[in-house]
Amino acid sequence: MRQLAGLLLVILAGCWFGVARQPAADGALGSGLSVVREFADRFGTKRVNAVVGLFSDDAIVEIRGLGAVIQGRSGLRDLAEYAFTVKSRLRMTSSKVSADTVWADLVETNDWLRFAGMEELRYRAVFRTRLGRIEEAVLELEPESRDAVKQQMMDVLIPLLNEEPETLERLMPGGRLVFNRTAGSELMRILRTRAQRQ
Repeated sequence: MRQLAGLLLVILAGCWFGVARQPAADGALGSGLSVVREFADRFGTKRVNAVVGLFSDDAIVEIRGLGAVIQGRSGLRDLAEYAFTVKSRLRMTSSKVSADTVWADLVETNDWLRFAGMEELRYRAVFRTRLGRIEEAVLELEPESRDAVKQQMMDVLIPLLNEEPETLERLMPGGRLVFNRTAGSELMRILRTRAQRQ
């Protein structure tokens, strides 16, 4: 009986090891590419905790071209809530992996882009991962996207200097854009009002 129990334990352990060690679809257990794909798939959904959970506790996300640096879980939660508020969607169009680094081309669509008359934003991104979590992400707007966003933001924000200075301060405290639910709601309200006037 003791031998049978020992044999059963070995078989179960072998089965568990075989199941637990199944590679991700891209060929590596908990690989950087799989976590980056999950980020792209979940970004902008109501699963805010699922998005935040893909990052390490002290992760940093930099969005070059917008001057945004998001740090830690609180900042990531704000970014995820912003993305949900403006209905952002990310699509990965290409990727390359080396060890713990993933290079990806991303395309973003969202409601504020649509209201602003823009179809999409394109990014070149680099993700550094560790133990199945994103530790650092640098998303750099491609020049055409960066220029279009800057022009649209100027068209939206400059009138606020005179019309709604308190709203401008909420959107850009200290002169830097913030990405949170409130900012997303304010941007959508401003763009809807602007679209109705035209």
